[in-house]
Amino acid sequence: MKRYLRLLQDADLYVRHEEKGGVVATIKADTILEYTREKRRNGINWMEIYQEDGSLAYIKKGRDAIFKCEKVKVNDLHSKGFGFTTKGDAKKSIGELFEHIDEKRAMIAKEQDKGVALLEVKESGDSAKMLSLQLEYSKDEIDVEPIEFQKGDELYVIFEPLGRKELLIEVDNLNGRKGFLLKKTDRKSLEDAWLQPLGIVIMVVAILAMIGGFVAAGWFVVSGLMIFPAIAVALVTIVAVQIAIMIAKGIVHQIRKRL
Repeated sequence: MKRYLRLLQDADLYVRHEEKGGVVATIKADTILEYTREKRRNGINWMEIYQEDGSLAYIKKGRDAIFKCEKVKVNDLHSKGFGFTTKGDAKKSIGELFEHIDEKRAMIAKEQDKGVALLEVKESGDSAKMLSLQLEYSKDEIDVEPIEFQKGDELYVIFEPLGRKELLIEVDNLNGRKGFLLKKTDRKSLEDAWLQPLGIVIMVVAILAMIGGFVAAGWFVVSGLMIFPAIAVALVTIVAVQIAIMIAKGIVHQIRKRL
């Protein structure tokens, strides 16, 4: 599975993973790049990326410099949002361009020919609860285009701000649909998806082996009552396997950075 990062600010491109490696270009902020792995050299973390000609190059990693995009699958019945383009040269933040409004004010805004952008999530399941948010904007400043993702659609989260007060995430399916969705959109991460089936296999084998050992040792006989100790063993094993996989994943990541 391809992995991507988004530049949060202009970044220098190096031919080698060292500061003396020579800057060959500067890439503009908001560019999305495919990367292969993370490397650490002389106390500096580098992201190894592909150039247009297929050759490798390096960008310094920093919390405010890049965002590692996450591939996810939508679990809600649908999630509606919007993308926008500005009409002028002035750059404003999304907080400056949009204002949260209630239903009454949204009706007034529409009557006054002001722009109203809708974000909506319809949850799956029996309840199918609906979440929505309306934002007012000036039609003189920006053009807004609605976007929608259905249950099962795959996309990349290209920016997710931290903090409980943050309501939106920025997404892109890398095929023309990009913009903003509600942060509460239910989604499943597809990163390292192979770990989940591996964990299930290990768990099942471990549970069967322990039950077999208990029976062989005469600790309990095969009967309907075995379901209770089996459940207890299963719960303990699930936690242990998840911890073991997280530790193994972290160790492998650190080894790859130093290769």
